[in-house]
Amino acid sequence: MRLSRFSVSGKEAEVLNWSLGLFLAFSAINFVDSFTAVANPGQGVLTLAFASVQSFDLMRNIETLVLCAVRLLMLEVFRRSLTRNENKSAALVVSIILILMLSSTLVGVVPRFIYGKEYALQVFMGTAPLPFLNTFVKLSNVAVFVCEVALCVQLVRKYVGRLRFYGASLIGCTLFASLVNLSYIFLYSYVGGLAMSELTIYSSITSFVSFVMNVLPFIFLRRAMVTED
Repeated sequence: MRLSRFSVSGKEAEVLNWSLGLFLAFSAINFVDSFTAVANPGQGVLTLAFASVQSFDLMRNIETLVLCAVRLLMLEVFRRSLTRNENKSAALVVSIILILMLSSTLVGVVPRFIYGKEYALQVFMGTAPLPFLNTFVKLSNVAVFVCEVALCVQLVRKYVGRLRFYGASLIGCTLFASLVNLSYIFLYSYVGGLAMSELTIYSSITSFVSFVMNVLPFIFLRRAMVTED
């Protein structure tokens, strides 16, 4: 009989719960940050205060590192569950994802600590020092997507229930978010007659959809692992 979910120990379940909680909290902070990072006098007191805190590069870097750490913890518990169930090929794919996520995060964050807040602008302008680092991050993201496709195929083929649902979410959520983003780009670039207020609303909807599609796979991942009786 094919499994629908993995059993984990009490300590592993606690790690999963804390990791998911922190992941949702810091993802929400990043989502709110997209609307409050640039403060203006028309915003409320709380929004201005939040924007002031978020304006520090140190806080942004800490958010990035925490998000990476909790994702790695959850995926490591999943990798161990795959190993215990003798699915070595899927466990290897998860191991590759872990290495790529950690390396790309460090490569993206460390230069910001060294070169300061101007580094992000330099990357955008194509004048950043050590340009191969930005190329490495892009290639790592592509490699992670390819690995997630491979993991999705393995989970969908071998398991049922929540495990299959998690596997499908790896690609389904990414494709849906990409489709919504492409729709916004099409509206912005090719549809005439739209007011700036309308484009702002569409941009907000796109950001919200991307936020939801980013957190859903990890919610499904947590639900795919239950505490041993």
